[in-house]
Amino acid sequence: MKLNVSVIAAVVLLLGAGAAGWYWYEYGGRAARRARSEDPAERLAAIRELRGNDSALAVETCRRLSRDPDLRVALQAVRALGDAGGPDAAEALAGILGAATRGAVRGEAAAALGLCAGTDPAPLAATLRADPDARARAGAARGLARLRSRAALPALLDALERDDDAGVRRIAILAIQKVLGVRFPYDVSAPPGRRAEQARSIRRLLLREGIFPPGPDASNAPPQCHLCGTLPAGGRGIRSERPARAENGPKPNFFAITTASPTRT
Repeated sequence: MKLNVSVIAAVVLLLGAGAAGWYWYEYGGRAARRARSEDPAERLAAIRELRGNDSALAVETCRRLSRDPDLRVALQAVRALGDAGGPDAAEALAGILGAATRGAVRGEAAAALGLCAGTDPAPLAATLRADPDARARAGAARGLARLRSRAALPALLDALERDDDAGVRRIAILAIQKVLGVRFPYDVSAPPGRRAEQARSIRRLLLREGIFPPGPDASNAPPQCHLCGTLPAGGRGIRSERPARAENGPKPNFFAITTASPTRT
């Protein structure tokens, strides 16, 4: 009887190994072969087969395809790594962000890192502040929005004040609103001086409320607004929708705030 059990166990293990080998050949192996095709359509098909797969073969194939001369293939490979989202995929994306020569690919890698658990926002913030390509900076802002980390707020505020690309500024203000659950009046198309004034108002507001500590460039000027009041004349105003708190009642939602006249971004 013991011999029969051992034989059955061995057969089950062999069948399992055979099934795993067949699966690798049919999907991973086939996709890896298609990824080496000279036809971009075949390489795109390979990425579709590997999308969301965090196996070593899938990650390495997509990492290699992120350097593909066809930009469509490269971007889809990076997105597939973001969909996989595992530690190996995150490591591959970080490498792509640091090494890719095309701004669009760096931007897609930064955005995809925002989908990976445990991503450090610092490299994305550095990309947003310093990358010469607006597509990379926009992707970094998208990634920071996905992370919803308050550690990203200083870099996002810097983008509002200093970035010369309207698309980057638009994503940055949306990212700030996503992180905090608050809508701020900010016009991405306003003249530089007006944009800087609005960005500094938001920065001082957040400093006043203790949402993040002041940095070396923080202004000591008194805040122009706070989360419980309105902007000065000419602003669109933020009104609090905090209900009156009854004694011993539930604490109101501090961030239940809307704009009186929402800014189109």
